[in-house]
Amino acid sequence: STSSKRIVLLRAAVGLGKSAALAGVALRLFRDRPTARSLALVPRALQSQFADRLKRIEVPACIVDRYVFRELLDVPSDVAIWPAGTVSILSVDFAKQEDVRDSLAQCHWDMLFVDESHFAGSSRTEAIRRIGKSAERIILSTATPDPVQLSRLFPSEDITVVGWQRDQIVDLDGKPLFAASPRVLHEISFAFNEEEISLREAVTELGDLLGGDSDVMKWRPAVVASAADSSPAALEGVLRRLLARMAPLDIPDEELDFLDDPAERATTGQLEVGASEEDVSAIARRALQRLEEVKVDSKLSAFSTLLAGMTQRGGPARKTVILTEFTATLFYLAADLEEHKNRPLLVHGGMTFDERVRSLHEFSSVGEILVATRTMVEMAVDFRNATDLILYDVPRFRRTLAQVLGRFDRIGRATELNIYVFKATNASDWPSLESLELLQKSRVGSDEGSQR
Repeated sequence: STSSKRIVLLRAAVGLGKSAALAGVALRLFRDRPTARSLALVPRALQSQFADRLKRIEVPACIVDRYVFRELLDVPSDVAIWPAGTVSILSVDFAKQEDVRDSLAQCHWDMLFVDESHFAGSSRTEAIRRIGKSAERIILSTATPDPVQLSRLFPSEDITVVGWQRDQIVDLDGKPLFAASPRVLHEISFAFNEEEISLREAVTELGDLLGGDSDVMKWRPAVVASAADSSPAALEGVLRRLLARMAPLDIPDEELDFLDDPAERATTGQLEVGASEEDVSAIARRALQRLEEVKVDSKLSAFSTLLAGMTQRGGPARKTVILTEFTATLFYLAADLEEHKNRPLLVHGGMTFDERVRSLHEFSSVGEILVATRTMVEMAVDFRNATDLILYDVPRFRRTLAQVLGRFDRIGRATELNIYVFKATNASDWPSLESLELLQKSRVGSDEGSQR
């Protein structure tokens, strides 16, 4: 619409057609202006999907990587190197690299698309903001808009918001396309043993020392606590990284962007501490010692009991997705599943894109159990046939959980989704996460886990 503002934010849940809307706008653009220049910044995992969607409706599109970018630079030209009459599709992490970003910012864009525009990280935000200055029109697309991120990108008064809900998606007869498929929330209760309680006391003491005023220092205590809540494997990794990071390390930003768990980001680089390094080292080593004294992982025992009950339950075949925050926890759970004669499929950031696609395809066709980190959110995955979602670690933020749930709430889901979360009955510091509000709107089951 010529009457809308320069920037439009499309806001709708995952699976409700935002990408189709972007493709429709691109089609309209090139029908009216065949020589227009258009740029699409998307997560790397969605590049091929977005290109295929455009090509199906005969919109010219080209995925640009480092190799293609060099080819564009080698073509003699007195005008912008970026081709007209097509949509150039780049991953945000490629576009933020300095030489690419500067080239994009120097070109006039008739239309800039930013798909899944909930990007974290100052370098991504800065790249989108700088490139956006040279765009005539901008369309942002996200399931979970972050007001803080948006304010860093563009002034709110320059943005028109267009949103829609599940119950607004209907067929030609006005009937809802989404069948009723309620979520059923099951809280799996367990209790920490004495060794685990002693370990948590040391972790709390360490977190108190790591607190501070900077963004990194504010985040580190939460990371250590999250690792302790997740698994012994995740906690050990965090503690050992803390002990190894007392000296400055030069870690490139682009390398950190692809790490799965926030602990790897927050415990990499120079360790800024308010207390002395000796105090931090002493308590971290004490926590490692107490970790070695833990012989029974109560949360894992509750998980194993849950899986055994689900396996023995009669009825149709089940397809179960298990979500973790930490890559170390993913391998920890995979080992436990294999020990109990299960064959889990894995999806995590350490795999190549093709490996993740193969794993997801196998799960969709014949697999029964998938263990994944949050990297699955960046994939074009469809879990409408999954029967169970086990949140071994509940995503800390509501935005992330909404993105996860959107992979399950798809057009065509015919059955309810069972969601399982773990609750420690004897831990007053068990995290109360903002994301849990989304789950607590579901009907709650009365399952109980291992009581130890």
